[in-house]
Amino acid sequence: MGRSRGDLIVFVGKRLLTLLPVLLGVVTITFIFTHLAVPNPCNVWSGPRATQSTIQQCIVNNDLDKPIFNQYASYLGKLVVGEWGASPRGVPVLPSILAAFPQTLELVLAALVLMVVIGIPLGVIAASNSGRWLDHIVRTFYLSGWATPTYLAAAVLSIAVGPLLGLPRNGAFTSTVPPFPQPFHMSVLDALVALNFSGVVDAIAHLILPASALAFVNMGIATRMTRGSMLEVLPMDYVKTARMKGISDFFVLYKHALRNSLISTVTVIGTTMGGILSTLVVIEEIFLWPGLGSYAYEAITKYNFNGTIGAVIFFAIGVVVANLVNLVPREGVSEDAVKRALFSLPGVVSAQPVAATSESFEDAISQIVDVVYFTGLVALALALLVGVTTGFAAAITGGWQLLPGGTWYPLVQAHGHLQVFG
Repeated sequence: MGRSRGDLIVFVGKRLLTLLPVLLGVVTITFIFTHLAVPNPCNVWSGPRATQSTIQQCIVNNDLDKPIFNQYASYLGKLVVGEWGASPRGVPVLPSILAAFPQTLELVLAALVLMVVIGIPLGVIAASNSGRWLDHIVRTFYLSGWATPTYLAAAVLSIAVGPLLGLPRNGAFTSTVPPFPQPFHMSVLDALVALNFSGVVDAIAHLILPASALAFVNMGIATRMTRGSMLEVLPMDYVKTARMKGISDFFVLYKHALRNSLISTVTVIGTTMGGILSTLVVIEEIFLWPGLGSYAYEAITKYNFNGTIGAVIFFAIGVVVANLVNLVPREGVSEDAVKRALFSLPGVVSAQPVAATSESFEDAISQIVDVVYFTGLVALALALLVGVTTGFAAAITGGWQLLPGGTWYPLVQAHGHLQVFG
């Protein structure tokens, strides 16, 4: 039997509580570094023609004349009550992030789909052709992805592959302002809700290149883990028995062997979320994707301290939640189930007397796989729920969106039908 539902709730609750000191540390480090690196950003904020009195007024308005610890205490107090501040241009930080985050979530989900749909079958192909030319090609492919810098992969796709295939390279839509409302701030979902099928095709076309770049540089972990797990499973007796019964190689590989190899693969894919988030800023900036990465880049380069800290907070939450989802299957499966799954395999000798029946093996594997599948569905539902909720919140608060030209515009003003939310 696995852990009880109460134990899982306690485990998730404890993990969520650890998010508080993580966020506090992230805010503290980011605040101190940004303010020490640029102690007086008012020279940049006020413009090259600003008078000394204007600069001094900017310093007073932003509390830059006070000690840094007083500035930190004041900012932390406002952050706790939901006042995330505004950019030097007066654009509210929280609505801007809420509008950008669903776009980033959509890009990450598309990249994860490509990693699973392409990376796992490549691992199966490499394992089933171990030591042969197909194996060498697959290994070269995923090792190339690991070795390729993010900016180089994105630049090659944008400059060479995009024009060759006729794929769009900038933004989420061809038009600057789509001809339908964007209540969720997820291009494909908004087009589907509006029943604008040409917009759906346009949104998917714009999503292909950035999602492919993001998936290519992170796909190696899924392919490598699948290949390694399959190489351990394929020599086992139950796989040989299935082949002796005349079952086709396709069903032997993808129904029998792959099912028992996915446990470690799915677990490791969850740990790649941190790597995916670390590459988002470069990917989104090259493809002008209107997401959190582009917002963070603009905030950093324009000395938008409030925007920088807000973007870092959301990235930190994403990493912690991804690791939490990754740990749930381990807590949801009992240690006894794992032992039965391992020691009941034909050809595996246990140091302890364990019933090595096919029923015990199938029950143990079913429990593990069911928990993994259920966690994957919960993670997908959670991602969509968070994306839709933040997108709708952005519409209510008057979110801002990045134009291909590099400027942010208020969606409430751009879409007259959204004024009812503002």
